[in-house]
Amino acid sequence: MSFFYDKDGATRAIFSTFRAGSETTNGGRSASVYYVDFDPSMALTVVK
Repeated sequence: MSFFYDKDGATRAIFSTFRAGSETTNGGRSASVYYVDFDPSMALTVVK
């Protein structure tokens, strides 16, 4: 998963997906892109 800003400045996430029942290691992947909204009231913790 990668995050980026679109041309309008909105945060988006892009990641690889498979069609249900077609999970293979030899192709068939697509890309899904979703808007991301971060809640500033949530505390983030680094997990090692």
